[in-house]
Amino acid sequence: MYDDVFKTTKFNIEPQRWFCPNCSELIIAYQDENGKAKKRCCNCGAAMTRYKKKRGTNIIEITEPERYRAY
Repeated sequence: MYDDVFKTTKFNIEPQRWFCPNCSELIIAYQDENGKAKKRCCNCGAAMTRYKKKRGTNIIEITEPERYRAY
């Protein structure tokens, strides 16, 4: 029963794991329907978006924490 539900979903239900390049905190996120995993680091506040460019290549876009932005 549950196998049919998992096969018909549009997005990957497996968690995506990587380390924050800013503070080395473990980040765990799930992909949305566009194939992007978005998460904000709870330690340093950096916002990250991870997506697959092509086979074997993952891109991580990092936005600096709000507390370090110049006004």
